[in-house]
Amino acid sequence: METINQRLFITFVPDSNPQGRSRSPERVWDGIHYDNETFLKIAFGIATDGSRFGRYPEWRFSEHKPKQVGIIYEQVDDDLWVEPNTSRKSTHSKVLDDLLASDKYTHYLELHQHETDEAVLLPAWFDDLPESERAKLDEWAKAILSEWRQRGFKVHEQPYIPYRGQQRQQFFREFWRGRWERGGWITVEVRNNRHAKTWRTDAP
Repeated sequence: METINQRLFITFVPDSNPQGRSRSPERVWDGIHYDNETFLKIAFGIATDGSRFGRYPEWRFSEHKPKQVGIIYEQVDDDLWVEPNTSRKSTHSKVLDDLLASDKYTHYLELHQHETDEAVLLPAWFDDLPESERAKLDEWAKAILSEWRQRGFKVHEQPYIPYRGQQRQQFFREFWRGRWERGGWITVEVRNNRHAKTWRTDAP
């Protein structure tokens, strides 16, 4: 541990969307009290027709008028709501700017929740990186998946680029453009709204 302390500088940001946390009806989502569809409506919100609200980097309440605002969103003015990891107007974005301006980080690991098996995601600009950088990221990602498998977790078979070819991939590109476009960036996804026992292949 002393060697790690001498060689590494690690910053942990436990919550970059405190608004969403404050509106959450649960401290943790263990899958006991809510089925997944109910959870997703709490997470993303409920549209005027009762369906799950969409995902937007930025949207105005006066335009969409949802029945319920999802806890993933942050309100930044009287009418404007933003998704923290795709809008540069978010608290999450400002935290990243402050951190990356003050220290020269070499690696960045995002901790997320997802609706499927545990997974490791590669950055939206992965295909644009030099081959050597892609190889390093792929090795890091596969090492995480391997460790999860050894502990009995159900995991996605390979690391992958989310939303490849979709508009949402471009949202991520724009969010990170000029901020962090080199290697050393991956995201880990753990299954949301699921009890810990469902994470284990050997669970009773």
